Amino acid sequence: MSVFDTAAPKGLDDLLVNIHGVPGSGKTWAALSASNYWPKDPAKNTKPVVLKDTIHIGWDRGGLVGVLPHKIRPAYCVDMPAVLAACKGDIMKSCERVINDTSELVNKHPEIRLIVHDTCTRMDRYFVAFWMDPKNMPTNRQDVTDTRAAYGKIRDTHHLYQSSMLQTRAGITSVFLFHQKVLEEAAGGKEDARRAAIARQAITKLGDQLVNVVPDITGQSLNVYTADASLELVAVTTAVPNTPGQFAYWLYPVVHRGQRAKNRFRSVIADKQPADLGALISRVRKSAT
Repeated sequence: MSVFDTAAPKGLDDLLVNIHGVPGSGKTWAALSASNYWPKDPAKNTKPVVLKDTIHIGWDRGGLVGVLPHKIRPAYCVDMPAVLAACKGDIMKSCERVINDTSELVNKHPEIRLIVHDTCTRMDRYFVAFWMDPKNMPTNRQDVTDTRAAYGKIRDTHHLYQSSMLQTRAGITSVFLFHQKVLEEAAGGKEDARRAAIARQAITKLGDQLVNVVPDITGQSLNVYTADASLELVAVTTAVPNTPGQFAYWLYPVVHRGQRAKNRFRSVIADKQPADLGALISRVRKSAT
């Protein structure tokens, strides 16, 4: 059979979204809002809501603490620290197990349309710990442990996990969440220290001030996630004026050195929008019809 006999995939049904932000910035909240079962007013929700189309893969055990008090929960959840413990700390076996089980689940339940990976930063820490362990670290021709090769293994493990998850089934929106760090210049010196200080302050600021804030992940591994991304967003929390204890949650397009990062839907994405990924994706899909 010719490869051209195959029906073309519906690209807008297979979105890949990256969101990064500081702890408490509403990353998980924004990601889960892409579910078709997300309530209209989640902050005031009082009835139990099950997101029947959603898988939450929790590398961070506290990822759902912001939504559970509102009686909202994904239908399918994975506790990755528990999986790691069951696999006796073997990260490769743990990834293989969650990839295989996820693939089996999504092909058994066609209603599943959303997979949230929470967070890739914590996942990265597990990868680093595993490959930097002398028992697992690659060796060179002299049979000496090779740190550079270990970083390659970390990147390759990210690629294995991400690419395998994207191949589970067509029609899945994949959201990869990250913590945040400041991109500091490598040269050092007073000017670079000044820029780093400004960038740290920018974490709590808005819009184009988020110039040097990037996902917190090791070395070249971030390229694995940005290469195929449909949307790259920053989650930001701001205090509601004159309302103590109340906060607003926002999503901004990623910017670097004053320029937007790759964004395939520039015409429909504002420089600032409420942290409702579902509404944002709806606008993207309507723009293509």
